[in-house]
Amino acid sequence: MFTSCLVLIFVHLTININTDESKSEASGEIMFEDQLDGKSVSGWKQEPERFVDHPGLGPVLFVESKKQSHPTTTGWVGDESWKNYRIEVELFGSGEAGGFLGFDFHVCDNGRQGCNIGFFSPKEGDEVIFEAAGCWNPKTLAWKLWPFAQRRARMPKEQWNRIHIDVGERIANVNVNDDPQPVYTAYDLPFDRGGFRFWEFYGSGYFRNLRITALDDEVKPILDDPWGNVNQWHMIREWEITEKKNMEYGNNGIPEILLGNEMKWEKVKTDRRGIINLSARFPDDLEKGVVFAKTIIKSEKQDTKTVQISYTDQLTMWCNGKQIFQGPARGFYDPGRSEADGFGRLLPDLFVVEMELQAGENMILLRSVVTEPLWGWGFWMRKE
Repeated sequence: MFTSCLVLIFVHLTININTDESKSEASGEIMFEDQLDGKSVSGWKQEPERFVDHPGLGPVLFVESKKQSHPTTTGWVGDESWKNYRIEVELFGSGEAGGFLGFDFHVCDNGRQGCNIGFFSPKEGDEVIFEAAGCWNPKTLAWKLWPFAQRRARMPKEQWNRIHIDVGERIANVNVNDDPQPVYTAYDLPFDRGGFRFWEFYGSGYFRNLRITALDDEVKPILDDPWGNVNQWHMIREWEITEKKNMEYGNNGIPEILLGNEMKWEKVKTDRRGIINLSARFPDDLEKGVVFAKTIIKSEKQDTKTVQISYTDQLTMWCNGKQIFQGPARGFYDPGRSEADGFGRLLPDLFVVEMELQAGENMILLRSVVTEPLWGWGFWMRKE
């Protein structure tokens, strides 16, 4: 989510453009249109908050930073009947740097859940990198569970920039200005239908000429998936988790209650990539905390095996009651962040852990800690 992360995708990802897949075709049916000049337009579920008569730009929508500790939104339109549509809008930067601007889409009718695509406004230069996220509470944005865009976008500060997003049920393609190829293909969208709204987190900008058009066909991916084919790599997909506990719970080892029959466990499954999404499981608890998770690995004989893991914030792992991994803290503000560990995002195969298996069933136990609950919480694991 932050500019120091921009190099990561270009170091670890070879970009292929699928030239056989053309852009989705618009049907011509305009679902919603507003020049964003302050004149009354019907159809808004929640009207934008502030229009200004800019001395150089004329009447425009001004999305202004609220400078709050959580994201804010404005200008909500559409409902859960909306799916497979094109968003077109023009953006002129406010001149301020250091904040985030973007859009929520597939916003559910309850207004709490949806998908997000945004970018960070750098202090220097015209290049930005888009990123996707899921939202299960309007005060949060689970950016740690999605990768950065495959390509950087050039968005000069002193001109209008055209942003074009084709959103499908699980895929979104983002184009900027005259670039014929997307700068981002976002995969694994957590919601498949819903409305649109503007979004900011310490970011400000001017907008005009919003148009949302129905698409005739399904949105297809154009750029390669940064997660590749990890869903085929012996994923561990079935887990059981506890309720969320306070930060001290299990800090000195496995609580004895977890080894008996008294603890209540809930069965959970991963998404396509193999991620256990704890942000979605605890959307309204925005405090730091701990969850224990367990799964069973079977072995025909006594053996030594390895697993590949990734996690947000902090994680400890036991096999048959023996601690075998204490990972480094991976929160955004933790020291030692680097390109190699994904700057706190979930990326496949970040850590390799060796474990001694006994013949039969082996209990794997994880202690997953969230220290930055607003920005995403989860873990990922696969066997060798």
